[in-house]
Amino acid sequence: MEAKQTGPRTRIIFVDDEPQVLQILRLGLRSMEPEWEMMFVLSGDEALDQMEAQPFDIIVSDMRMPGMNGAELLTTVMDYYPQTLRIILSGFADEDLVMKCVGATHQYMVKPFSLMEFRNILKQLRTLQNHIQNQEIKALIGKMSSVPSVPTVYMRMMEALKQLDSPIQRVADIVSSDPGLTAQLLHLVNSAFFGLPQSVSNPVQAVQMLGVGRVRSLALSLKLFSSFEKITCQEIKVDQIWNHSLFTAMVARRIMEMESDDFIKAEEAFTAGLLHDIGKLILAANLPKDYRKVLDLAHSQKQPLEAVERDVLKATHAEVGAFLLGAWGLPASLLEAVCFHHHPSQAKAKKINALTAVHIANGLVHQCIGTPLEKQTAHWDDAYLQELGLVNRLADYKSRIDLLHT
Repeated sequence: MEAKQTGPRTRIIFVDDEPQVLQILRLGLRSMEPEWEMMFVLSGDEALDQMEAQPFDIIVSDMRMPGMNGAELLTTVMDYYPQTLRIILSGFADEDLVMKCVGATHQYMVKPFSLMEFRNILKQLRTLQNHIQNQEIKALIGKMSSVPSVPTVYMRMMEALKQLDSPIQRVADIVSSDPGLTAQLLHLVNSAFFGLPQSVSNPVQAVQMLGVGRVRSLALSLKLFSSFEKITCQEIKVDQIWNHSLFTAMVARRIMEMESDDFIKAEEAFTAGLLHDIGKLILAANLPKDYRKVLDLAHSQKQPLEAVERDVLKATHAEVGAFLLGAWGLPASLLEAVCFHHHPSQAKAKKINALTAVHIANGLVHQCIGTPLEKQTAHWDDAYLQELGLVNRLADYKSRIDLLHT
């Protein structure tokens, strides 16, 4: 029986220079045709010609292709069609090429993979896209006069990481070139937040002690938060949101470490924690009167902030933040963690990941060291935690994370 189509079909273009691979995809994904409109092309040039003629929601490209490879193709798509979600298919031997498309790709898939897994990932990405690219959010963003661009220092770091030699020194040199960022970073890493066993006196030491991933995430968030220092909505305290975000990042990373030995997932949870509330600053900076009304209503009605945002603005700070980060080409898993951090059941994937860690950490931080309203309205998505078998783990997370000694 064919699935009923209730809305516009997701438009996906697949790119691979091997016709037999495209044929396998075409046959394996045939059951999705009521929901997906699919096109299959043999080269990057052909894909760009099709995208110029008509919009696509998702592009899926093989990495190794003659002429224009997948990294080059998705970088071009990011520049000209930033709203298109970008997936790269790579083999285990493609690590060097994969590094070259860092920032241009929302999702990596390593071949071989199952078609079931592939379908699930495409559905997950489409769910995310529907949330962060709906008309209400686009209309809200359209009212804004000052939406921040991706910090230059972050882009320089991403470019540096494409070079496989001396990433620590390269990242440290980029930090050192910005005296303000250097001072902020050294002050932060020497604080009680990190509890490092020795004093850190220069960016090289900071990268060596914390790792390239965390320094990159801290640089991104520090520069981003700094851009909101002159915010006019006095009810919003940038320092307060920064402290909450940093606490959440530290706790999310610890939760991920408790549930998985995957270092990359732990770093991803840390980054998502740092950025999960950036939408609050975007809204307060651009729509101060409207956001002041949201804050006043949330306090007077003792309602969760995101619920009042939905009523007044038709979109939440989580969705606005994810929209911005998506425009910057950050990974889909990070966008998902930001977008759904209040209501993770809305995400397609039901597995322990960065979204899980940030959702739990956000509630714990609000409950333990939040404002009176945050403590009163702190909550978790019980159905989601129940499905993952984590309901009884909350007490363990709380007991093993010392939030009060800060």
